Amino acid sequence: MVRPIVIHFASALLLAGLGAQTAFAEQASSQREDDASQPAAVVEMTDQLHYQPDKVTIQAGETVLWKNEPSTIAHTVTAVRKLAKNPDNVALPEGADEFNSEKMEAGDTFTHTFQVPGTYRYFCIPHERAGMVGEVVVEPADAQQDDEAADKHPSTAEQDGDTSSSGEETGAGTSDEGDTLVLGMHSPPRPPDYRDATGLKKFLYWVGNFHPPGSDLPVGAAVVAFVSELLFLVTGRALFAAATRVSVWVAGLSAAGVAIGGWCLAGFRFDDPNWMLETHRWWGTGTALGMLVLVGIAEVAYRKQSDAARWTFRLGLLAGVIALGVTGYFGGAMIYGIDHFAWPG
Repeated sequence: MVRPIVIHFASALLLAGLGAQTAFAEQASSQREDDASQPAAVVEMTDQLHYQPDKVTIQAGETVLWKNEPSTIAHTVTAVRKLAKNPDNVALPEGADEFNSEKMEAGDTFTHTFQVPGTYRYFCIPHERAGMVGEVVVEPADAQQDDEAADKHPSTAEQDGDTSSSGEETGAGTSDEGDTLVLGMHSPPRPPDYRDATGLKKFLYWVGNFHPPGSDLPVGAAVVAFVSELLFLVTGRALFAAATRVSVWVAGLSAAGVAIGGWCLAGFRFDDPNWMLETHRWWGTGTALGMLVLVGIAEVAYRKQSDAARWTFRLGLLAGVIALGVTGYFGGAMIYGIDHFAWPG
């Protein structure tokens, strides 16, 4: 009688122990998965062309997550020496692999796991000259931490989302010589809700896509008007005066259209997080209004044949050409960096 009771009691204890062990193992496994999903450091990218923070410290085997937010323009996380304008902007410990996020639009993320201790320095391809450089300091981990890191991070680098080995989806590829080809890297600033917009707002954002290519038209027309006016001043031929008149009309109307497209592209707001975007916006708006006024002055000069009106027009045209150049410079600075006209080297 006693023996069956003892056997049943021992069996119950054994089953309870196995159940507790299984639950503990599942809990530990779940904890490891939770730990693996949490990066050791998070770095954000800003419209002021900075990594925030620009320096982080982690241990070997841990992961850093980069998020292209709150920025509204494209960035990269690049530690590839041959892609750097200044080799000092890339630093890798001996034995560490280079890494490159490729083009990251607003809202995109990129992760990289650092296995080799040391100091890593990386940069943003389109904004390197603007000083967009970051640093990761990787400290050695003890043996236990190394084992845990190996379980947590089996891969060395990956970018969220699907990627193509040929580089078709990321905008990059590799040539026969092994050189990395970075294509489609540069993109204009867009409002935070660009991808989720609907209705009229979506249409206006679409109209804004014509702003970058359309900006060449008023610049070219203004230059043609300036050159033809110089030729008219030298030769006195009516043909050049007519060319000036037509070119000024094209420059004025196209400048107004491009300015409207710029507001559609960057959003209808009066203050911008990026000072270069704000400068470009208001220089462009003011220049477009000035070019429309210049059209009126040109018509007065043409119809009245007044020397005073003609010279006023000429000075205004010179100012308009300069203003268009300044506007274009800041437009390029947002994408290629503030010193994108700097001499190579």
